[in-house]
Amino acid sequence: ELARSYLGSADALVACAVDDRSTLDVHIYAICFLYRHSFELLLKDLDWKSNYAADGNKEYPKNHGLCTRWQDVHERTSKLLGADFPLTTEATAEVERLFASIEEHDPKSDSFRYPFDMRKQRTHPSLTHVNVRALYESTHQVEDYLLALLEMVADHYNQRSE
Repeated sequence: ELARSYLGSADALVACAVDDRSTLDVHIYAICFLYRHSFELLLKDLDWKSNYAADGNKEYPKNHGLCTRWQDVHERTSKLLGADFPLTTEATAEVERLFASIEEHDPKSDSFRYPFDMRKQRTHPSLTHVNVRALYESTHQVEDYLLALLEMVADHYNQRSE
C-alpha cells in the first residue's frame, strides 16, 4: 500500500508538470525519487513474500538496489510459479531496462534525494532531459507487471501461512 502511495504522489507531480511545463524542473527529482522508491518497496514485498512462500524464510531485504533485487525476485518467482510465471521475456526485459535506467542515475537510492553526493559533487549531472510522459507510461507498465507477479506470489504466501 505504501508503494502505491509513493506512485500516486509521483503521478500527481507528473500531472502538475504536464499541465505547467515550467514546473518540471522543480518536480523532476521528486518524481524520480517517488517512482524509484515505489519500485523498491514493491520489490522488497515481492522478495520477502516469495522467499517465505518458497522456503519459509521471512528475512526482509535491507539494501536499495533495484536491479539486483529484481534478479533475485525474478529467479525465485520463476521457480516458485513455474509455468504460471506471468511475465513474458519481453516484459521481463522491459522491467530490467527501466530499473537499469533508474539505477544509472540513482544506484543507491540517494541521488534524487540530495543535490550533492558525499564528495560534494552534483548528483547525476548527465541527466539533462527526462521525458516525463514516457517515464510515467513505462513506470505504470512495469508496475502492472510487478503487481500481477505479486498477486500470484501472494497466493503461494497465503497457502504457506495456512
